[in-house]
Amino acid sequence: MQFDGKPLANQKVGIYRSPMDLASQSILQNISTDAEGKAVLPLTKAGIHLALIRHRAPAPAGAAAPTYGHNTTLTFRVLDQ
Repeated sequence: MQFDGKPLANQKVGIYRSPMDLASQSILQNISTDAEGKAVLPLTKAGIHLALIRHRAPAPAGAAAPTYGHNTTLTFRVLDQ
């Protein structure tokens, strides 16, 4: 994961069951990125999942808010083995 071309180190990544999978959207687990912004997603349960990263950064000069929130999601399907 990168932000403005730089790795997001130690960034929390929430892994959820996707509502498209007709399962509850409760969080399955939290993982974190490493120093290079990389995360390993342990794919242990079949189904449709959602990875969510929320990052706050200073807003541009002159913005109405002091910080902006940036969200990134990845939806993926884990197949039965």
